[in-house]
Amino acid sequence: MAYVASLLQQQAEIMERFDFERVLIAMHALNWKWVGETVTIEDLKRTAMQLMDSVQQERTKGWRSVATGGFEARIDEVCGQDQLTLTFKVESRSGRTYQ
Repeated sequence: MAYVASLLQQQAEIMERFDFERVLIAMHALNWKWVGETVTIEDLKRTAMQLMDSVQQERTKGWRSVATGGFEARIDEVCGQDQLTLTFKVESRSGRTYQ
């Protein structure tokens, strides 16, 4: 079985490697604001941390993901171990396939 870092280690790695600058560029290009305010890198990082903290706390209630402002933090079970993921979504669609 492959080694999977603890959720806190995964969170630290995500915060180190996530491209917050790229997210900020996309948000500015789309004139995307939070509560009418222009977003900063610090806002993005603070929100990402809050979501990752929340999903870890809420998983005891059966929650596997939390989201706000384009971000989603989720915990999935991969090979019997928890894997933390942070995503920023610009667009998403799901729908029913009709035949």
